[in-house]
Amino acid sequence: GPEVPGLIAQMGDSYYTASFDSLKDKMHYSVACLDCHDPKTMALKITRPAFNEGLKAQGKDPNNLSRQEMRSAVCAVSC
Repeated sequence: GPEVPGLIAQMGDSYYTASFDSLKDKMHYSVACLDCHDPKTMALKITRPAFNEGLKAQGKDPNNLSRQEMRSAVCAVSC
């Protein structure tokens, strides 16, 4: 899977406190196509748990965003 989402899944919250030096050899690309697109349907998706949590804290359902909101969200995640 995508490197960063895969590391987050593997490491859990410890990913966010890990030093760059401890992660740099585990990833070659910080953002890839799979970070924003479902590989089977090419539909947009958000792969960063913290971003989804932020949306929920604002009262937004990450699974029910408008097309334009989703386009903005995936760009925000990858920047």
